Amino acid sequence: MKNKYLITVCLTLFLITAITAQVLSTRNTEIELTEGNKTTLAEYNITDPETSEWSCDLDNCRFKMYQIMNEGTGNEYLYNLGTHKIARRYCTEVNESNQSSGECLTYVDYTQIELESAHDAITKTWLEKYSQTLRDRVSRVNNIEVLSNKTRITIKEIK
Repeated sequence: MKNKYLITVCLTLFLITAITAQVLSTRNTEIELTEGNKTTLAEYNITDPETSEWSCDLDNCRFKMYQIMNEGTGNEYLYNLGTHKIARRYCTEVNESNQSSGECLTYVDYTQIELESAHDAITKTWLEKYSQTLRDRVSRVNNIEVLSNKTRITIKEIK
């Protein structure tokens, strides 16, 4: 009887821990874009992009941004929105005897809140630039001038 009770308690604790870890591992954030940028992204079904977990070394944290397309249809795929990086630390003391080399003597890590703020700023800036890029592409396609008819090319072997 005690074994069943112990197993039940252990399983319950494990489930609570697993659920808590999953909830805490996902950070939700809101990014405000102009109506034009938001509309342009929505035309390409980029409405709620996600970012991956961060992979950090001593200097930088990197993350991928993507949009899940056709979600819930069984035919999902990821639309890649690039890999991005955030500086993980900053220099607080430079070698004064050789300032031209830029040798840093002391680094300080950004706090988690500062990193999250930088993440949101980078994400917002990138989405704004990407929406402008999409508009520019459409503009170029709409302004194509045909200067020649199509050409069929035959490739022959040199003898």
